[in-house]
Amino acid sequence: MNNKELFNPINNTISEIFNCDKIYRIPNFQRPYSWMDEQLDELWDDLITSFKSKEENNCYFLGSIVVVDTDENIYQDVIDGQQRITTLMIMFNVLSKSFANLNSKEKLDPTKNIVTKVTVDNRIQNDNGYSRLQLQSYKDYDSTFKNAIINRENFDQIENERIAKNDLKSNNPKFKYLNTAKYFYKKFKKLEEDDEKSNTNILGDFINYIFYNVNIIKIVCTKQSFAIKLFQVLNDRGLNLTNSDIIKANIIEKLNDNTAIDIFENNWKMIETIANDYDFTMDDFFVFFEYFKLKSNPTKQLSDEINGLIAKENISDFINEMTKFAEKIKEVYTSKNHVVFSLLYLPWKFYIITILTSALYVDYPNKNELLKKIRRFYYLAFISGKTLNGIKQTSFNIIAKIVNKEKIEEISLKMDEYIQKEKLITLTYEAINSENVYGERWLKPLLMSIDYYLNEIDYFIPIDKKINVDHILPIAFSEEKNKSWDYIDAEEAKKVINTIGNMALLSETKNKSALNKGFNVKINIYQGLDEKGNLYTDEDGNKSKLKGFTNFTTTAKIVTDYLASHKMWDITTINDRKENYIIKMINSMLDINENMKYDMSVIQSKEINKIEYNENAHFEGISDNIKNLYEELKKRIIFINNDILVEVQKNYIAFKLNTNIVDVIIQKNNLLIYINLKEGELYDPLHIMQVTQQGHHGNGEYFKKIYDSNDIDKVIPFIAQSYEKHK
Repeated sequence: MNNKELFNPINNTISEIFNCDKIYRIPNFQRPYSWMDEQLDELWDDLITSFKSKEENNCYFLGSIVVVDTDENIYQDVIDGQQRITTLMIMFNVLSKSFANLNSKEKLDPTKNIVTKVTVDNRIQNDNGYSRLQLQSYKDYDSTFKNAIINRENFDQIENERIAKNDLKSNNPKFKYLNTAKYFYKKFKKLEEDDEKSNTNILGDFINYIFYNVNIIKIVCTKQSFAIKLFQVLNDRGLNLTNSDIIKANIIEKLNDNTAIDIFENNWKMIETIANDYDFTMDDFFVFFEYFKLKSNPTKQLSDEINGLIAKENISDFINEMTKFAEKIKEVYTSKNHVVFSLLYLPWKFYIITILTSALYVDYPNKNELLKKIRRFYYLAFISGKTLNGIKQTSFNIIAKIVNKEKIEEISLKMDEYIQKEKLITLTYEAINSENVYGERWLKPLLMSIDYYLNEIDYFIPIDKKINVDHILPIAFSEEKNKSWDYIDAEEAKKVINTIGNMALLSETKNKSALNKGFNVKINIYQGLDEKGNLYTDEDGNKSKLKGFTNFTTTAKIVTDYLASHKMWDITTINDRKENYIIKMINSMLDINENMKYDMSVIQSKEINKIEYNENAHFEGISDNIKNLYEELKKRIIFINNDILVEVQKNYIAFKLNTNIVDVIIQKNNLLIYINLKEGELYDPLHIMQVTQQGHHGNGEYFKKIYDSNDIDKVIPFIAQSYEKHK
């Protein structure tokens, strides 16, 4: 489908916009009319300033509107621009009903554009007597508009009508309709009075200008989904339209009576309350629900996927299911299970919440065992550096197996296959044994999880700025003023100072007090004492500990070990804490051990001896310019779709889904790419790509050398073709 079949932009005057053969209809998913004096002032100032300018052929551009053709041939649904369209319609009604003598003294001339009451009335109603603008039927917005504006006899007394501020702030758009009418009446009345005083026709000329010199780009789309995407790019003074707005409107349209709508509205408000209470949006909620329902990676925009599900199901059952799912999300967030707390720290919110909620929804048996398996899998993935993309498919497999209530052994096997294939245990041990774990995004969640594991705390502790990680041996230990650490060898300290054995969870208050202090002082502060080991004295002379002994079990152990042995903190102590305490706790919590690093029995034998390559091997002897060129190409390829994976081979680097899309060979002075399509499969009318059928490294018969960013611009469309072919 080409662009013209998807959308057609047309430059129209205001007169032409409201003189087409279609009725503009504002869909139910659009929010109600919201313009107040601030927006009206901006519009008026723009119009009057442009009108008063003396430039020849002067015109004003009022932005764009996006409409979509409907199956009912007489309507065009307004996707973007409903605020302006409604405002202009109110303006027309004020002109027609209170300024009927508009341009009445002007001599009509078919060669001139002169607006009369007949002209205005024709822009309000078509030749069949139908209003050219139909507002949302939802909540009777259209009938409210007709009663307040369309059916009103005149607006001559509207200046005397008081519109309370509280009414303007309410959800009832009636008061905003009337406020806009009052605004235009006052503005037009002032121009009319000025004309009478000075024997001019400024009002008439201004309205002529608005009708015939103010332009709007009308973009007519054939598909609602495309129109909405276009709207999100062009949206200006209105409020953002969300997927949940569209879904809500679609559900309401399926309901038969006001009672059912009221019940649904109450359910919707309940879900909104849950979302607000636990800091996610309604769009987030529908992503959770979408994952639960589909049990696979969505292939369409969120609103399209959900509306597709609605079309297939009984609407009452769908609403009940949606409401129950929201209640189960609340149970997740109010859980007192310490494993759930650990999972809430993970960066993959949509997978984690969907998995936990699904288990509650279907009342999965052995939930506690399931939670431990899930914690094991996702923390191994987290610590080993896996991305959202990397765990996507396995996450959907887990959701599907939970919803289908498959045995825990089946779910565990699916997770173990991924763990073995991706060598997550090996990578996890490499990460936690690293000489520099400080600043790793998994550090605080992991240490907090160990604390939960040891204590089974029944309340959630959010990780924020109040939770700090203290270097027990400070980074600044060797500074001249810090004599308390002069027994530490600086060279040896470099190897351990940022290791996990030297990290202690602390509250923000204690961390500030303990920063760069000696070990004896730190021990006092960890206990809630002052630096000298005394109780704090408050303003009233009462002695107490500073917010008490540290609440973190792993940190408290440092204190209890010292009080038992009085052994000072040194290189040996740091290594011992890492090996014999922290890592042992990780082993126990995640059910892993060092021997598992070498257990590859679930992988086929051909994988055992497979040599692994990395990108750096391809960069030996290569200039920085070519490296940077490759990184730019890599980003552009992955930007086509985040599902695209990078797989490094001996002779080339593959970008692939299930099969290779494009292969890149790093050469001394350029990049060489092969697109995995056979001759004749690529649309390349300008013959930018070259064709070869000779043997070569990489896949496909189309190739090109890339020397700079311009070459990348040329080949990306062809790589996108290969992606579409192989996805």
